[in-house]
Amino acid sequence: MSDLPRDVFTAENVNDLLRYNNGTLYWRECRPGRVKASVLSENGYSYVSYKGSKIPAHRIVWLIHHGSWPDQVIDHINQRKNDNRIENLRDVSFSENSRNASRSAANKSGVTGVNWDSSRKRWRAQISIDGRKTNLGSFLVKDDAIKVRKDAELVSGYHQNHGSS
Repeated sequence: MSDLPRDVFTAENVNDLLRYNNGTLYWRECRPGRVKASVLSENGYSYVSYKGSKIPAHRIVWLIHHGSWPDQVIDHINQRKNDNRIENLRDVSFSENSRNASRSAANKSGVTGVNWDSSRKRWRAQISIDGRKTNLGSFLVKDDAIKVRKDAELVSGYHQNHGSS
C-alpha cells in the first residue's frame, strides 16, 4: 500500500491528532460538527480524511498500536470491514487475506468453491492456491463436494472464517 501518503499521519504525530477507543477514531481537537474522525464509506470500510488524503481507518489503528504502518494488507479477522478493533486486525499478505474472504453474494451453493455443473449434472469442488485454481473433483452428492473443499481449506491454510457470510 505504498500509494498511501504516509507523511500525513506518522508514528510521531498520529497520537497528537487522533485517539482510539474500541475500534473508533476520534479527533483530539474537535472540529466544527466533527468529533468522530472515521467515516463509513459506501464500500463498507471506514476512512479518515485529512489534508486532502483519505486513509483507511484500519491502517491508522494499526499505526497507533504498533508505531509503524502495516507492511502488507490488513485483514479484518471477523470479516466485518468496519470493525477496526485492534484485536480484529492482522497484517498479512494479499494471498493470506484472500484465504479469509466472505462468501460471494453471487454464490448459489452456499459454500465457497462448490458449484453445480449443469452440463455434467454433478457438484464441482475447486480451490485457489497461490492464485491458481485447482479442481478438487466432481460429485453426485453436494455434501461430498463440501467435505473435499473444507478438507482442502484446512490443508491449504485457509482461515476458519473463510466463506462465511
